[in-house]
Amino acid sequence: MYYGVDDPDRVTEFYLMPNHMVCCYGTFRINEAVEVALRPGLKTQYVLDYYVIRGAIRDDEDRVLALYRISDAEAEILQ
Repeated sequence: MYYGVDDPDRVTEFYLMPNHMVCCYGTFRINEAVEVALRPGLKTQYVLDYYVIRGAIRDDEDRVLALYRISDAEAEILQ
């Protein structure tokens, strides 16, 4: 997970990446990242564990960083 906010307890949009090191110290292909936007009012925590993401996935050729986007999503951290 890569997120772009200062508070790791209130993440509402993030990228799912194949490898944690890729998002910060490397490059990735456009089809290796999935942009996730949580349903309005929902938030999740930043953790280095696995997530279950539920939402509507779509491809968008106009996207710059990620080819796929999951919108109106819910994120559940697997314990």
